[in-house]
Amino acid sequence: MQRNSLSAERFEELGLLEHIHQTLAADPSLEATRPITVAIAEGVLSLGGEVADIRSKKRALRRAAAFPEVRWVVDHLHVQPAIPMEDGEIAVHVANALLAERAFDDCDIGIVRLEASKRERALEAPRGALQISVEDGVVTFDGDVPSTNHRRLAGVIAWWIPGTRDVRNFLGVLPPEIDNDDELSDAVRVVLEKEPFVDAAQVSVQTKGGIVTLRGCVLTRLQREIAERDAWWVLGVEDVVDEIDVMH
Repeated sequence: MQRNSLSAERFEELGLLEHIHQTLAADPSLEATRPITVAIAEGVLSLGGEVADIRSKKRALRRAAAFPEVRWVVDHLHVQPAIPMEDGEIAVHVANALLAERAFDDCDIGIVRLEASKRERALEAPRGALQISVEDGVVTFDGDVPSTNHRRLAGVIAWWIPGTRDVRNFLGVLPPEIDNDDELSDAVRVVLEKEPFVDAAQVSVQTKGGIVTLRGCVLTRLQREIAERDAWWVLGVEDVVDEIDVMH
């Protein structure tokens, strides 16, 4: 009886896999450069493969997680890099970008390599410490930062490096903060203010349930695309509704 029960459960999982495959394949907003792989066991769904951009990655994860039979989604999806880069090169670019960002002036910053760890900046009384490691284009952050906005900004800075394929952000926040939609909106505004190609004053940000809505008016279609892309890169953003108007 137990064997028949397990077989029935597995049969249901295979049917669910087929349904998820069909759902992802039918979504025109998902652009995969390599086939998206799907596996499930006891309600834990794993997604792998490579997609064209962060929007496709997050929407694929959201579509898959929407199935009631899925208890948890394991994310192994990568984004096609804009420019192929070596892992060490990516790590140095991320570290240099963090060192140049005033928000991290009070934070220790180091790079973890296979042979050793290197501290790019060591302070006597830091308010945070970030350790950067990169493997196969995937940037991983460990350590602690002073606020949730610091955590999110570090992730976006890593995404701004053109060789980055994914960001694993394990930074803690000390002291702990309560996260909510208002905090997420603030983080998106901070990123847009640091974006040199967009006038952040022309874009409003509202968030509800992790879904960010952008409104306003920009000069060109490219500026609109950059603003939307920056919002997608913020940790915690599940979807972006782009209602920005373009003047030209």
